[in-house]
Amino acid sequence: MGRPPYIYSEQGQLKGIEVEVIGEVFRRLGYKATFDTLSPLRLEAEARHGNSYDAVVGVARGNERSIFYSEPYLHFENYVVALKKKNYKIKSVRELGPLKVGTWVNAWNGLGKSFKAQFGPQLNGGYSPNYFEFLNQEDQCLALFKEKVDAIVIDKYVFAWLRMTLAEKEDTEQDVDVFRLFNGESPSHVAFRDKSLHHRFNEELAKFRQSGEYDRVLRNYVGGNLASYFKPKVHRYR
Repeated sequence: MGRPPYIYSEQGQLKGIEVEVIGEVFRRLGYKATFDTLSPLRLEAEARHGNSYDAVVGVARGNERSIFYSEPYLHFENYVVALKKKNYKIKSVRELGPLKVGTWVNAWNGLGKSFKAQFGPQLNGGYSPNYFEFLNQEDQCLALFKEKVDAIVIDKYVFAWLRMTLAEKEDTEQDVDVFRLFNGESPSHVAFRDKSLHHRFNEELAKFRQSGEYDRVLRNYVGGNLASYFKPKVHRYR
């Protein structure tokens, strides 16, 4: 299951932020990491009940006593992005109601109660006529810049990556406004069954961050400044 820039296949080789970060930490521990991509359901099952892997990457922290979860190696965070020329002043999810909003599939079920109430299934089984789901996030991002939707809800690094990689297809250099309407970040962990390996991984991950190499990996995929643009509640940038 690919999700660039986090993990994806290029000419038969797995690449992405997760592959580079996790692979480098294990390399520093003296291991060569090999990766398999699993569906989200299989990933969670392997983390909690499986024994096929030494480490399961990209899971939420659980409370199982027999599983040891790493410190977060990534934080996912979703924002609302709109073209600056629209001049929207969006301060709450409720204010998205009149707008055509593009998301990934089933986003209504993972963005909080307010978003679910606004865009989740209605009594007749349908959805708001202003709510659009995209199987492919490239199409979601292009829909914004082609003005097929008024705003999109998207992870900060996914948007930064797509803005760079889609530049040949569309004018993705158009100014945008970024609205932080959702609560907090979602940390991603590595699940271990070996407590010692878990401890050593955490130590090496901390050193990797402190060395500046972690930030270098991010810059390779999302550019030198884009990550910082998503910190304010509303921030305009090119």
